[in-house]
Amino acid sequence: DDDTPYCICRGPDDGRYMIACDSCDEWYHIDCLNLNLKHVRALEATHQTYTCPKC
Repeated sequence: DDDTPYCICRGPDDGRYMIACDSCDEWYHIDCLNLNLKHVRALEATHQTYTCPKC
């Protein structure tokens, strides 16, 4: 854990599952984006890219 601000919430890496945007490299808490873990793991397993709402 660190105090660097991430995500749309500008919160730290507090141990919640996070995903990186492949366009801007910003990290997001998946719950702040209303993404479920099963969907995110499927993206990762199939090497699909993720693009955040900002991008």
